[in-house]
Amino acid sequence: MIKRSEFIGKIKKPFPWAGSKVKAAPLIMELLHGDKWANQHIEPFVGSNACLMHMPLDGVRVILNDFDGKLTNVWRCLKYKPIELADAVTGITNSIAITGWDLAIQKGYDAMLDRLHADVEYCDVKLGAYYLDLMANWVGDNPGGCKGPWVTIKDEDGYDILVKSTTEGVRGKQAQYMGDRGVSCQQTHYPADRGVACQQTQYSSGQGVACQQTPRESWFSDISERLSNAKILSHDWKKIMNMYNITSKKTAIMFDPPYNTSGNNGGGIEYINADNNTVSGGVRRWIVENIEALKNTRILVCGRGTEHDELLQYGFQKIKSVNVKSLNKKLADESTQEFLWYKRNNEK
Repeated sequence: MIKRSEFIGKIKKPFPWAGSKVKAAPLIMELLHGDKWANQHIEPFVGSNACLMHMPLDGVRVILNDFDGKLTNVWRCLKYKPIELADAVTGITNSIAITGWDLAIQKGYDAMLDRLHADVEYCDVKLGAYYLDLMANWVGDNPGGCKGPWVTIKDEDGYDILVKSTTEGVRGKQAQYMGDRGVSCQQTHYPADRGVACQQTQYSSGQGVACQQTPRESWFSDISERLSNAKILSHDWKKIMNMYNITSKKTAIMFDPPYNTSGNNGGGIEYINADNNTVSGGVRRWIVENIEALKNTRILVCGRGTEHDELLQYGFQKIKSVNVKSLNKKLADESTQEFLWYKRNNEK
């Protein structure tokens, strides 16, 4: 049985995330910050922010980045406007509402991204709430880009309304895998305690801790406090690495590059054998090309199988992380395992 003390300081992430490092977070944070060596922490691919949710980094400058502006917007909402975000989240589960939220994100995304770039504290609470509601119910591609027969048109008062397209060749949109596509669909595709609708605290009943419901306002306020020393950005990962002084500061960098599309479908072959055209391959090349300049940093790279074994010749260690059973179940070898490639540089 897991002891309650093992959960002290942890905060439950506010949305489910494929590839989340929740299970690996204790090991990652121990490797990077166990001895409190670093004074700067950078994550170019923040995703569900599992590591910072696992433990606070008091006195450390934290840079969180994701190229996906929807994620950046949610984390900024959680930092700067947690109460407003908690009030805006509905917890509704029906496919008409979900389709509408997805379309609203698509239509507002470009303008939101421009504002995210222009103002480091800007956030859109309405779109952030839509995204959290979507993530609590979503199956398929990332919300904000679905396809199907739904389209929006203006009604006689100029408001957007949802209709099914009957015109041949018109590309509409819909939420994927949502039953009959109508209001009778009440399926929750992710367990309630993983999404915002549940309002549970981070302690779940199966872990030896009495499960107590906590209002979203309190939960999101705890996340806001955890993000108090974090700068949250939305740029290409290489730009982030060039924006901050990582050669002279004691910097810890966690690279968790996104999976190739095939990896999300359960095959994983293309991702495991990632070539230099993938983001993951680009991260590995960048490390090798800058290995001398990175001598005052600690670097940790997440991946699968043998994809980053090239780093072993540059002083990295390879550590088994967690077994990912959902990817490529047919393979019996370690190509379905997650690993961490880690290097502790200058220990002073």
